[in-house]
Amino acid sequence: MKIIIIGGGYVGLVSAVCFANMGHQVTCVEQNESKCMALQKQHIPFYEPELLERFVDVHTNGNLHIQSAISPENFESDVIMLAVGTPMAPSGEADCSDLFNAVTSILTLAKQHATRPFILSTKSTVPVGTGRHIMSMVASANLERPVHVASNPEFLREGSAVHDFFHPDRIIIGTEDVAVFRTFQQLYKGLHTESRPIVHATLETAELSKYAANTFLATKISFINELALLCDKVGADIKQTAKLMGMDGRIGKYFLNPSPGYGGSCFPKDTHALQFIGASNGINLKVVSGAIHANNHQIDHCFLQLMALCLVPPTTVTILGTAFKPNTDDVRESAALKLIDRLLAANIRVQFSDPKAIQTTKAVYGDRIHAHESPYDAAKNSDAIVLATEWNDYRHLDLTRLHAKMKSPNFVDLRLIYSHEELSIAGFNAYILGKGMHHNTTISPPTDIETIQQSA
Repeated sequence: MKIIIIGGGYVGLVSAVCFANMGHQVTCVEQNESKCMALQKQHIPFYEPELLERFVDVHTNGNLHIQSAISPENFESDVIMLAVGTPMAPSGEADCSDLFNAVTSILTLAKQHATRPFILSTKSTVPVGTGRHIMSMVASANLERPVHVASNPEFLREGSAVHDFFHPDRIIIGTEDVAVFRTFQQLYKGLHTESRPIVHATLETAELSKYAANTFLATKISFINELALLCDKVGADIKQTAKLMGMDGRIGKYFLNPSPGYGGSCFPKDTHALQFIGASNGINLKVVSGAIHANNHQIDHCFLQLMALCLVPPTTVTILGTAFKPNTDDVRESAALKLIDRLLAANIRVQFSDPKAIQTTKAVYGDRIHAHESPYDAAKNSDAIVLATEWNDYRHLDLTRLHAKMKSPNFVDLRLIYSHEELSIAGFNAYILGKGMHHNTTISPPTDIETIQQSA
């Protein structure tokens, strides 16, 4: 089949490469000239495992074409997919202006060049009602050939997006037309099975399904993070508590890993967007609001625990991992960056290391923080280390070597990689999220948080 994907960002490019890898003829339209030229030279602007190798393969063999604008021959395609960004507006609402501008351009060109019917489908995460609005735009365009509107939400996780594309839990198609659904069945032929179904839904259900899934997962994260704070107070072990919860088949073991908070391009944006959709329809989504509030509070707790751990207020702190999760260079809404903001506001020098996100982090902070390729170099003369992202690179650190590099031996593990015992053996005072604090010294730390904040 012939497919056009509008948008060469994360969702658009991954989808384009994977569809081309399935044997479809795919054109990816990226309007940003510099990004388009980079893609044409086979330079991908972000890191995603497996993507570059597959991109080079399908671009070289001709299954994938990159261009900066839609051309007349593109209207010979079966499906045009919209993978345009829908960022969060200040109100929390998803900003669909770029998406609707793209629809206007497509319909204007279609009036001149379309010689056959085609499907216009959203791939981006869009608010409920977007498909209906696009249908009204199509009706107003008075085209000679029919344009069928559909919704095909993506469920790709950064760091495993290629794997997720080829091993979906489900494929959702929102459409009014059975024939359109059958076209998508052919498009995804080979990917959907009894265990990986392709589901026919209404436009509204398909659009809401993405927000529902992401917000529920974000709520699980916020819940386990709040439970970690309680474990700190009562002496329970959050790792064991989460494991015992996960043994309950009704709950499941996934998204119960305590953390400094969820981040990235989806969860923060989608939780706020769903909250806005609820408010716009007179519904106060209190659980959603609670998940957002808990996530915003989590990094404050982590900052205060770092300050309480240090017997003397720190002047230099090392952050290990700035990407919002492993296997990506994406730092959008990263908890590590939120912690860095608080450290800089307290006039604390920040040194950091990350296997993939050094450049994206430097793009945010410039010379205000200090980058190092090696975690051991990043630890030099530091008063505290904060393990913020659970990269495999950080699972087997030489703790004794780290200790020797530092000015003060304080270690904050926000990803529960290490135990108090092994950190203590290496000579560290340690705070482990949900497991409490242990000082490897006879000196008592300050306990008044206000005093700690003032001294910082």
